[in-house]
Amino acid sequence: ARSSKLARAKPFWSILDDDGLKTATIGWLTTWPARSMERGIIVSDRAAYGQEDAIYPRGCVDPDALWTAAKEKQMQLLENLSPELQEITTKVLASGSKTEENKRIRAYLHDLEADIYKYLAAESLLAAEDPPDLVSLVFKTTDLVQHKFWGFFDPQSFDLKSTPESEVMGQLIPGAYEQ
Repeated sequence: ARSSKLARAKPFWSILDDDGLKTATIGWLTTWPARSMERGIIVSDRAAYGQEDAIYPRGCVDPDALWTAAKEKQMQLLENLSPELQEITTKVLASGSKTEENKRIRAYLHDLEADIYKYLAAESLLAAEDPPDLVSLVFKTTDLVQHKFWGFFDPQSFDLKSTPESEVMGQLIPGAYEQ
C-alpha cells in the first residue's frame, strides 16, 4: 500500500507549508491518510474512491458534490469520443458482463472519473476566497489507460491480430489524452 506513513523524506508540500505558503496537493501518491498541515490542503489520490481520511482539512472540498459533478462531466467527455467508442462504452455500461475487455473499459471509465474529480477539486480550491499559492495535481488516466489498452493500440508489438473492434479499443489511448 502506498501510504503517507511510508514516506522517508519530507514532501515538498510540507516544506512549502513550513515556509508559509498555502499549497493544495491533489491526487499524489503517498498522500493518504491526509496529514494535517498549517496552511496546506490535501486531496489524496484515494479521495475520489471514497477512502476515509483522504481530505485535509475536512470540508475544504465537498466530496459528494465533486463526485456528482465528475460523473456529469464524464458523460459530456464521452460524447466527444468517436461513435464507435461511444457504442462500446454504452454497451459496457449497460452490460453486466464481466469479460476482460469490459473490466478494462469499466476501470478506464472509473480512472477518468477520478481524474475529473481531482480536476474539479483543484478548480473549486482555486475559486475560493483565499486560493492556494500552489496547486499540484496528478492525473493518472493517461498512464493507466496505456497499461490496459496498449495491445489494442499497437497490436503488432504484441503479435496480435488487428480487428475492427481492437482498432476501436486502441482509440482509447489518444482519446484519454484528448479528454
